[in-house]
Amino acid sequence: MKNNTQEKTEENTIGTVVIDVRFHPNGRVNMINNRPANMSPQDWFDFLCKKTGSFRPLSGGRGSFAISNDEFAQICAQRIAAE
Repeated sequence: MKNNTQEKTEENTIGTVVIDVRFHPNGRVNMINNRPANMSPQDWFDFLCKKTGSFRPLSGGRGSFAISNDEFAQICAQRIAAE
């Protein structure tokens, strides 16, 4: 039997795009997934920070964004339109 915390966690991850970020020791972005080919890792991170409020810093020079599928599709469309 699942408790409320497990159910909420599962609800929050269904239909979500998770974008993992790794940082250099100086704080600049080293790697970030789902990045458009024409953007640097730092530019993609900055763009996502402006468009979402979902960045979660983690230990060890890492972090992640958890973005709903619908919101991610809108962000990608905005990025394409800006080119």
